[in-house]
Amino acid sequence: MGLSMSGGLARTYQVYGVHVRSQILLSLIEATGHAAPDVELVVGSPEFFATALQGASLVEIESGWYSIAYLPDGSTYVLWEDLFHFLVSADGHRVVCGDLGPSAAESFHTYLLGQALSFALIKKGFEPLHATCVAVHGHGVAFLGRSGYGKSSIAACFLAAGHRLLTDDLLVCRPSPEGLMVQPGPHRIKLFPEVADLFLDAGWRGIPMNPSTEKQVIPLGPSRPVSRPCLCAAFMSWATRTRIPRLRRSN
Repeated sequence: MGLSMSGGLARTYQVYGVHVRSQILLSLIEATGHAAPDVELVVGSPEFFATALQGASLVEIESGWYSIAYLPDGSTYVLWEDLFHFLVSADGHRVVCGDLGPSAAESFHTYLLGQALSFALIKKGFEPLHATCVAVHGHGVAFLGRSGYGKSSIAACFLAAGHRLLTDDLLVCRPSPEGLMVQPGPHRIKLFPEVADLFLDAGWRGIPMNPSTEKQVIPLGPSRPVSRPCLCAAFMSWATRTRIPRLRRSN
C-alpha cells in the first residue's frame, strides 16, 4: 500500500521550500532544526472521509482525470478514482490522505506531493506552477505547458547532457533580492519507458504511475537532483502541443 506509516512518530520533511510534517513515510529529505510545519499530512479512515463528504457534490476535472468537491467549511476534497483521495483544510495546514486500493509508495507520493499538496500551497498563499525545472550551470531553467506537452522529456534531455533536476511537474518560486528562487521538489521524474531508455542510465528502474498509463515514476540517484534553491534564469512555455520526430540518442 502507498501509505507506509512512520511507526507512530511523525517526521518533518522539506520540499518546495516548505516544512511538511507527516505520519506517512516519504522519500524526501528530512528537515533540520525545529521549524514549525507549514503543512501536516495525516491518514484518514474510510469512515472519516464518508462523514466529511456527506452531501458533497463531486465535479469531474480534465475529462474525468480527477474529481473535486468544495465543502461548506472551506476545505477541498480531491479524488482519483480507485487510486487515492485527499481532504485539504480551508487554511491549507492539514491534508488528510487515503488510498483506495493497492498502490506503490512512489505512485502515492507522486499524487500527494505533485497534486494534492498543490491545493494546500495555494490555500497558504503560494502560486505553484505546473512546470518542470532543471539547473543549468547553477541557474534554473523552467518548462511550462499542459500535461503531455513534453516538459519531463525535455528535462530528461538536460539530465543526459549532465545537468540536474530541480523539480518535476510542480514548481514553487519565492522572491529574493536576486530574483525568483526555484524551490527543489522530490528527487524523482515521470517518464515513458522509451524516453527513459534514451536519456537515463542503463538499468533505470521505475514504478507505474497508475494502472492506466505506461508512464513511470523514476527515483533519481543523489547526483541527479538539486537539493537547494536556484535562481531562475528562464521560463520556456509551450502554448500548443506539437508532434516531434522520434527521438534518437546521439553518441
